[in-house]
Parts: sequence; structure tokens; C-alpha cells
Amino acid sequence: MKICVVYEFFYPFVGGIETHILEFAKYAISKGHEVHVVTLNYGFNAEETYQGVHVHRVGKVGNIEGPVVSGISVRKGSFFKRILSMPKMFMKTWEVVRKHNIDIINPNLFISGLITYLVGKMTRRTVVVSWQGTYGKEGWYQIMGSKLKGGIFFFLEKIMLRIKPWDKLIVFDDGTGAAELALEIGVKKSDMLESFHGVDETMFKPKPKPAYLLKELDIKNEKVILFASRLTKIKGVDLMINAAPYIVDKIKNVKFLIVGGGEMKESFVERTKELGIEGKFIFLDSQPHDKMPDLFALADVCCYTGTVGNRSLSCLESLSCGKADVVTDVGRVKDFAKDGFNCVLVKIDSKEIADGVIKILTDEKLKRRLEENSRKFILDNMTIEKSYKDILIFFEEVKKSKA
Repeated sequence: MKICVVYEFFYPFVGGIETHILEFAKYAISKGHEVHVVTLNYGFNAEETYQGVHVHRVGKVGNIEGPVVSGISVRKGSFFKRILSMPKMFMKTWEVVRKHNIDIINPNLFISGLITYLVGKMTRRTVVVSWQGTYGKEGWYQIMGSKLKGGIFFFLEKIMLRIKPWDKLIVFDDGTGAAELALEIGVKKSDMLESFHGVDETMFKPKPKPAYLLKELDIKNEKVILFASRLTKIKGVDLMINAAPYIVDKIKNVKFLIVGGGEMKESFVERTKELGIEGKFIFLDSQPHDKMPDLFALADVCCYTGTVGNRSLSCLESLSCGKADVVTDVGRVKDFAKDGFNCVLVKIDSKEIADGVIKILTDEKLKRRLEENSRKFILDNMTIEKSYKDILIFFEEVKKSKA
């Protein structure tokens, strides 16, 4: 089977969707399938093969320096250039589909879906959109900074669900009830596959704290509290930072390691200075995916304090590494986060987050139990094999029904 994935960002960009696309492509290739990715060009090679994936980049959206960058950090600044590049993505997708006799066109999110739906109709190919979850009304309010703008984007999201620019839909449940929203709008259950971002358990596994990172980051005997995510409002970074003084008051030898890029990074750094605890914080930009297991290994506690949904790939990867997590109780987070079993669930409140961290760091028996169960839960329920195997079966069934 030949698959063409379409999305605005791909390697060397990092983020949940970008990582999912690469990991799914690698898995599909390992099963004997051919995978192409059509994406926008930010100054990288226009045509290349990366880890077996045939990459086709179009447009001249910008120039990014450095080995890795977070897609979220360039989205706002390149919005209009990206929109103007959509016709080029359409033409490149058309070219790749015809030249390589693609069976399944797999756009991620709805903008790519609109483009590829036209290609699918014109070439008589099947379009299966991967919808990476919804922010929901409240999430869009927070992202856009106002109820008016947020309401408009949430309305457009629902309109896209009604238009249905696809033959079939894959919904990745991020804990915000995306599948329920799709069904409510009128998407037929028979036209939809509910899935999740699987974790590479062979890559993300328990390991000792790496000596080179301890030296590089000047971490000695401190307990490390890790936050790894996009630095945006909905991820709750501000909640984590505001929880820090409570934690430091009870446990002096701690370091807060914040890993990620985003438009609010500078304001978060300034906030640590206002609180007088900047010396307790280490901020790292977005890191290559293959370095994340070592960063997770540093952590004594991981925190996921999102205000919309916490079923991020990063959170699942931390569990696979056998980490004790503090997770805010939002959306459908209880589908995977079990209080007292593999994490400590808390309300969206800085004091509660602090109490959760303190609880783990002062109760060794609890910490060990959470760490053991975290790894076991991922192995039993959320590996790449369990996720991507079903997606390939879905693709095969859709291909046969189209024939």
C-alpha cells in the first residue's frame, strides 16, 4: 500500500503531530508499505528520503536555522505565507499521488483535508483525514485570547466537521472529547476510527539518570521536576511556575526543568524572576525526539498541567519511561491517568499541583508504585503497535471498499 501524508510541518520540526507522522510512517514502512509526506518548506531540502520516508517540501515559507525547532514557534509568524502556499501544496500532492500511484491520501487536520479532498476527487483516490483532537470552546478561547476569536475558530471547526472533506476520518482522542463532538455534529460511526498516539516503548523506557546531562545542566543532588510541552497557555505552564514557590518552601533541593518552545516562553522566564526563584529553573528549547528519553530519565516527577486536555504524546512517553506524573484532571484524562495507580490527579490549581509534587517526593512507597504501574499501563494499552496496527488495517479496509 502506498500512503501520502499531508501536513504543514514535518521533521526537523518537533511536536505531537510531527512526531506522530514520523513514527507512523516508520511503522508503516517496517510493515512493507511506502510512505510519502508532502509538507511546507522552511529552508530544508525540497526532496529527500528521511528514515525511509519520501519527503516533498514546497513553497518558500521561511528559513529556520538549527537542528530542530518546534512547529508551534513559527505558526503565528508564518500564517499568511502558509495560506498563500496552499496552492503549491495542492499541486505537489496532485503530482505525488499520480506519479507514485498513491492508494491512501492522509492529511492531518482540516486545512490539509480541504486541499487533499479535491485531489482525491480528481484522482479517484481515498482521503482519510487524521483529526488530532479538538481544543473545544474553552480551549479556543484560551488560544485566541478572546471569546470572540475563539468562538469563531470553534465555529469553523464544527463547520469543517459538517462539510466532511474526507472519505473516512481518524480521530485521535486527546482527552477533550473529539470523537463525541464528531458524532454530535453528524459524522457516522462507520466512517470514523477512534485512535490514539502510540508510544515507542523500546525507545521510551526506564533508565538511570544520564551523567552527561547532570553535568551539562549542573544538576547535583537536586530532585528534578520536569515539564515537557509546548509553552502555550493551554498547556498550563503558568500553573506549574506558580506552584514552584509552594514546592520550594517544603523541599529545598529541587530543580524545575522546562523543555519546549512556544510564543509565551519569554513571559514564563520573566515570571520566575518576579517570583525570585529563577535559579531553580532550567529552560531548554524544543529538543530532538531521540534526546527526550534521556531528559525523562533525569526526572523524579513529571508534570502535565494542561487546562484543556492532557493526553499529550509527551505525557504518555513519560509514563512509558516509568515516571511518577502529576496530571490535572481535565477532559477525558481519567481514560489513562489513574489517581494513585500511575499518577497523582489534581485540580487546575497551582497549590494542588504543588501538593501533588510534594506528595510524590515525600512518599517513596507511593513514588515506586506509580513508576511501576506507569510503565505497565503503557505496555498493556498504548504502544505504537496497538495504535498503528489498527490504522493500517483501517486503511486496507477503506482501500478495498473503494476498489
